[in-house]
Amino acid sequence: MDETYITVTEAAHITGYQRQTVLHWIRRSFLPAIRVGRSWMIRRADLLAYEPERSAFGAAQALPQYLRNKYPAQAVESNDI
Repeated sequence: MDETYITVTEAAHITGYQRQTVLHWIRRSFLPAIRVGRSWMIRRADLLAYEPERSAFGAAQALPQYLRNKYPAQAVESNDI
């Protein structure tokens, strides 16, 4: 099982969303994360499995295929989630 954790900034870079948007997902419990000191850490597999819903501000896009290929999510298929 892949237990790779990434920061909010890295998650924003991977998804193409702003850092504040990723923090919003965490605070609203849309995206699971753990608190380490003053920072949030996100499991890479959880980020790749998360697909934002449409918002009032426009349609959110799923993670682009080329990023899914670059950051494969082997742990998404595990039963421990």
